Amino acid sequence: MPPVDSLRRLAARQHGLAHKTQIFELGFDHAAFRHLVRGGDWCRRSPTVLELLGTPRSDAQELMLALLDAGTAATLSHHTAAARWGLSGFSLFPVHVTESRERGRRASDTKAIIHQPRLLLPEHLIMLDGIRTTTPARTLFDLAAVLHAGRVERALDNALAAHLTTIPRLTTMLRQLAKKGRPGITVMRALLDARPPSYVPPASGLESRFQQLARKAGWWTFERQVDVGDEHGWLARVDFVERAERLIVEVQSDRFHTALLDVHADQRRMGLLRAAGWRVYEAIEHDLWYKPAKIIHDLWSLRRR
Repeated sequence: MPPVDSLRRLAARQHGLAHKTQIFELGFDHAAFRHLVRGGDWCRRSPTVLELLGTPRSDAQELMLALLDAGTAATLSHHTAAARWGLSGFSLFPVHVTESRERGRRASDTKAIIHQPRLLLPEHLIMLDGIRTTTPARTLFDLAAVLHAGRVERALDNALAAHLTTIPRLTTMLRQLAKKGRPGITVMRALLDARPPSYVPPASGLESRFQQLARKAGWWTFERQVDVGDEHGWLARVDFVERAERLIVEVQSDRFHTALLDVHADQRRMGLLRAAGWRVYEAIEHDLWYKPAKIIHDLWSLRRR
């Protein structure tokens, strides 16, 4: 196949872009490389990356541009990787790229934020929609090195709830990356220590909000998403349980618990749970967001002395 045809095929896989090293590997020499630009079919997007003219601009192309400009072995990471995996609260731009330390520190010609960690293993990377990206597990460890612990915890629970990763995978990566002085390891170790393999992440933002307020009220032993029954069999799957206190907490969202049918179903369900010997507290969405002091006070009042 002629080198020009091979180059066009390569560019088609990379959103119209090709790195200088890739072009040379296809058989072009320096003179042929310069002729590509002078011929009018290609233009420079950075000193090392060419674009096939006529290729539509897109977010995917901008991500690929930042990636190729950092080197053919680089990967999208940190905030950008989190956004690509669908974790809420993160954005694709500015683009975060991780590359090898062997290249030395330099500024990106695409204004990407360049990271150069001590260790980046092949199993920490994956091709996501044709663009190299850190795996969800590696992404969380990278975020732990640059973000507040509370935000990392939310990202961790969101990733677990979306089945992007698992506690065993994260524990394995902790062993791989745990070296003295590495940023983020202390945060991730603490978060994983608090999450056994049976850990069930919050299914919603409301559950996360309740858990946050419960901890402020001194409740640390709630189990989440538990099946509850009596001597006759299964009764319900509830949001939170504190077994020692015989306390169940149901987090009631405005969306799913305000219709008349929902209210009647909830009342019947609560009645069965109370008849089985449970105390039941309903945390209302409005109070969780706008009256946190009320929730904290209620939880203090529910503690048996």
